[in-house]
Amino acid sequence: MNLRDILVMQVPSGALKQVVKNENLEDKARLSASEELAEAISRNIPEKGQQLANEFRFAGATAVNVHMMIGGISAKWHDMQFFKDHLIKKYSGALYSHGLRPVLSATPQLIQAHELEDKLVLAFSYLGTPRRYWENYEIVVRSPQILDYVVVHFSPFAIEVRANQS
Repeated sequence: MNLRDILVMQVPSGALKQVVKNENLEDKARLSASEELAEAISRNIPEKGQQLANEFRFAGATAVNVHMMIGGISAKWHDMQFFKDHLIKKYSGALYSHGLRPVLSATPQLIQAHELEDKLVLAFSYLGTPRRYWENYEIVVRSPQILDYVVVHFSPFAIEVRANQS
């Protein structure tokens, strides 16, 4: 996903407007159009745009954050590089670049990993509850694709789950 799409989909329009105003980019985008705001930020100040995206991208609209301290795990798992190498060996290096595209089901599957400072953010995707939609004069049943995150902290070793209550 490119920066513009992440900004449009994940960052509230108020935050986009504030960045555009702070950077004096009002002449490059209408303040009422999120897509134009995201375009102006991604074209003119991509490094600030990436920083803004990182602030909101992995937070999601979660109902609950669960923090679990993990004990009794071998000390080698406390090393982020060991953890990353294990994931690459198991899933491939694509996990850290463009991500994986497994066939989705109701069971969450790892699709991408991001290194964020001294943490690893793991993105899991799965299919939500099927819904009926009126499309092209027919009723179709579709399951939305849901994205939840797990943040792995290494010092101390802890798992933070960012997901909806269900």
